[in-house]
Amino acid sequence: MKRITLALFSVLAIAAAGCSNEGSDELGGSDPAKDPNNRETARNPENTGTGPDHMNDPSADPTNSNGDNTPQKVENDNKVGGADVASRLHACGKISYIGLGAYLRAHGVTGGAAMTAYTQGAQSLGTPNYGARAAEAPFPSAAAFAKQFDILTLASTDIIANLKTSTACPGVDILSADAKSFNKDGITCIIGVPATDAHVAVANQAIAENPTDGAKIAIAALLLQATSCQ
Repeated sequence: MKRITLALFSVLAIAAAGCSNEGSDELGGSDPAKDPNNRETARNPENTGTGPDHMNDPSADPTNSNGDNTPQKVENDNKVGGADVASRLHACGKISYIGLGAYLRAHGVTGGAAMTAYTQGAQSLGTPNYGARAAEAPFPSAAAFAKQFDILTLASTDIIANLKTSTACPGVDILSADAKSFNKDGITCIIGVPATDAHVAVANQAIAENPTDGAKIAIAALLLQATSCQ
């Protein structure tokens, strides 16, 4: 009920914002400067939509969605080959199907339900369609993200059991001996960057709130961070 009320409030607010005191037969109101049919208005360069404050400014850089054309940004982009190269470097695509499989195997997921879901979910994960001559999807769809998280959730059990003997981080456990807290080195292993105290605190909170499945949920979330832009 609260969501419905908020939704109705939003609709009413938008409708109210669009209303004014002008008559329904007045396009620009009584002010000639607002009348699109006024010739003086049409000849005014401020109303042609070509100034720096307009979306169709011909001097704007089409590859720069933030409107940041400072000399420093241009210089930084030129160092890597220009704005188009910089945009590709900072773009966020999906992990490849082969890359996801290699990541899982390197961290101790070599079989079981996770690898079965990985194998059977190839199409959902955006693998190439060679029959249709279609390359692998460069960006994840909603279905791909859902399938990927399902796989990572299943993989968390294997990682708890096998990370110590994995090729990625031999000798490193993800959990303490009593399985009631996370090891910082274990988190570092699965996310690929040095873990912070905040990582450990949030992961431990998941265990405190759900002693049965909290560790698995936290590991799945960390795995998603490691294999996506989340």
